[in-house]
Amino acid sequence: MALVRLEPWDWRWGASILGLTKYFDYFQDKYELTEDYLEFDDDNITEDKYYKFVEEYFEKNMHHKDLESLIKNITENEEQEKNKIKAINEKLKANKVMKKIFLGCKFDGSNSEEIINLLNENRKEIIENTYKNGKSLYANFGNSNLLLKSTGKVCRVNGFYMDMGKKGKSITYGFDSKTLVYTDSIYFDFIPFGFSRSREAVFINCNLNLINLKQINKTEFDEAGSEENRKTFKSNLLNNSYRASKKIDCDMEVIVKDMEKDYFESLYIRKDAINILNKISDEIKEVIGKPCKTDIGNSFSSTEWIPVEKIVVDNILNLKYLDDFIEYLFKVENKKTLRGSLIKINRLIYKEGEFMKKNYAEVIEDGSKIKEFFKTKPNKLRSYEQKLVSAITLKDYDRVKEIMLHLSSYSQLPIRALILLFEDFEKNKNLAYTFINSIGEKKSVGEEKNGK
Repeated sequence: MALVRLEPWDWRWGASILGLTKYFDYFQDKYELTEDYLEFDDDNITEDKYYKFVEEYFEKNMHHKDLESLIKNITENEEQEKNKIKAINEKLKANKVMKKIFLGCKFDGSNSEEIINLLNENRKEIIENTYKNGKSLYANFGNSNLLLKSTGKVCRVNGFYMDMGKKGKSITYGFDSKTLVYTDSIYFDFIPFGFSRSREAVFINCNLNLINLKQINKTEFDEAGSEENRKTFKSNLLNNSYRASKKIDCDMEVIVKDMEKDYFESLYIRKDAINILNKISDEIKEVIGKPCKTDIGNSFSSTEWIPVEKIVVDNILNLKYLDDFIEYLFKVENKKTLRGSLIKINRLIYKEGEFMKKNYAEVIEDGSKIKEFFKTKPNKLRSYEQKLVSAITLKDYDRVKEIMLHLSSYSQLPIRALILLFEDFEKNKNLAYTFINSIGEKKSVGEEKNGK
């Protein structure tokens, strides 16, 4: 027996510990998990058991498992059988290792035993090569050439790995490779099991208590193939799909590995941000859940389509106001509903109290009356609106107040929000946004959702 004790020194060790517990649970091996460490018998880790667990844990990514299932379920129905024969032959060429093993083989409906025997004879090779080279599997997390190798000269985890032959001297102190400080471990090969099985893999690193870490990540990812896990992490956060966020009473770190990126991302999620996300209504989520198309240049996206949901969640996670995005959208026609939704979220980020509801009801009412007053003079109202938009985007708040005073005087109608805006414009800026939005043109919700 070779007892090993691991502690969560950083997220890599935390994810490894979580992955190891899943491995031991699957084989019903004994281990001790405390708040501070994981202790286990290293003899329980073997190459054969590792790949058996890989086959089970990543079953949905294993082409040979699909192949077995398809052959097992061949029916007498001629039309269905044709479709399945086609699907089986596609699986025989699904990746490099499948092409290699089944080279020259073609399923015709009568050679099931031959295919299955060939699969069983080469099962380990198929699993190993599929796993270590899969872009959503091991290759997403570490250097495939170091899988199950003993501790090496450099960390095997993506983002930490480097080519020592080419860069070994240039990245070290005094160009002396002996000064390189690194951390590597064969246990890092269990990191993939610590993440969610999704395109954007996620690990919640609340490592102050390993027992809680295991439970919280289990809560999130039991449903490995669910619709929620196929969405992005930020989309899941917005839609309250991450149940763990409601159980954590402190800030938390989330490690995200997008298969399209070569590095891991760290997101620090504050409890304040979670509270904001939980207060957003389903109606608003639906409005901001689709990208916004504009005909004018923007600094929010490299394309004309702006990822509204991502921008909103990023701002909330960083407790950053949505002022710039709202002001940009004032320049874009037919986005009144979207602007209104963003203003409501912005009010949450500003941490406005419940007592402000009355003020917003008043500013909307005042805006509606002014809009009614200008019903026969729409161009005049548009002129005021454009002046307000120009002034507020230029941060000329005195000018905004001046235009609103002139508008009130011209229409002989009160704008009660002006009292608070004169007291502290920055603090009450969302009142000004709401007023400008209330006097703007409005298209149907359907048109706005379609980006028209």
